[in-house]
Amino acid sequence: MTDRYVKIHQALAMGPTPGPWVQDGDGVTADDYDVAVAMCCPSDAEAAFIAACDPDTIRALLEERDALQEQLAEAEHTVSAQTAEIEKLQGEVEQLTAALEAAREGGWQPIETAPKDGTRVLLWFGWHDLPVVGDFRYGRWWSVHSLGGNLSHPNGMDWEEEEEVMKPAYWRPLPPPPDLESAWEERAALAKENRA
Repeated sequence: MTDRYVKIHQALAMGPTPGPWVQDGDGVTADDYDVAVAMCCPSDAEAAFIAACDPDTIRALLEERDALQEQLAEAEHTVSAQTAEIEKLQGEVEQLTAALEAAREGGWQPIETAPKDGTRVLLWFGWHDLPVVGDFRYGRWWSVHSLGGNLSHPNGMDWEEEEEVMKPAYWRPLPPPPDLESAWEERAALAKENRA
């Protein structure tokens, strides 16, 4: 609190005549014009200013100021917390972006970017030694290679007891199917060459 506010609080603590104050000619009165606050002033401007600054008005202004200071402190705290959270999220985005770029170089992408509309894709599990064809349905990933859509963990882990079993780490689109017509033509041509 600055000196000016200290002096104002000290003056209010002395119990000045309550407001409202009214300009009365070249003076200022209070309490229905029965109490003279200032008998004479250099000008009407000073009299008007003194009348406007009665103790009740000053107290109200100080209360508003204190409330605004509290709001400002809360806002600064919120901004500080949000700034820290934004910086944290930016760091996570940078890490995920780097991981995504690294995975894309090999064709594999983080599972967070996989389609979840039932599209079949190749899935890679950290504990599995081969990619698995699967899709996302009913809130989880399913394998098309096993009955019930579940994989058997090599350590005997039950997928119902351990959710991590059916949580792949990476995915990639399925390759396009082979051109069977061309394949059969090439096969026939090779067979013909071998018979010749």
